Amino acid sequence: MNIKDIHETQSMEKAHNTENDEIFSSIEDLQNIVSGGKLKRSSLNFKIYPKWIKYVGYFIVVSIILMPLILLILNLLI
Repeated sequence: MNIKDIHETQSMEKAHNTENDEIFSSIEDLQNIVSGGKLKRSSLNFKIYPKWIKYVGYFIVVSIILMPLILLILNLLI
């Protein structure tokens, strides 16, 4: 890529391939040693988990979000 062919805000580096199945991690060497390989996007597919695990996860996330909000509202009312 010639420097005259790019705009001033355009990066000279090529964009990383996002079609690849691998996830970039700054600790890839450690992941290779500990887990035997790089982290794959398919391991983040939450549709494959059983329903009860999903519901427990939803409950935990919602409770983490709602608890500070409820405490904030109660603090303002008192």
